[in-house]
Amino acid sequence: MDEIDPRVIQAFSFVEKNEMWDAINILLDASIDVEVTYAISGDTQGEDRTHAAGRASALTDFHALLHNLRSQAREQNGMTPPK
Repeated sequence: MDEIDPRVIQAFSFVEKNEMWDAINILLDASIDVEVTYAISGDTQGEDRTHAAGRASALTDFHALLHNLRSQAREQNGMTPPK
């Protein structure tokens, strides 16, 4: 992503604690855990395992994208890296 929409930069450049950001991270972490657990379960077979692994991968990629956007937005605003 070369150019970040100014609305995204503004939204992801928050300084104080952000409850929405925290909630999104909690939900994504929990969703990833569920999909990984299902994918590696001995009860999960064939295409179901592949599908669950794909969902876990997509959620992980989306989670990383959000964190990368936050870092880029803060950097564009001259802020220190996020915690």
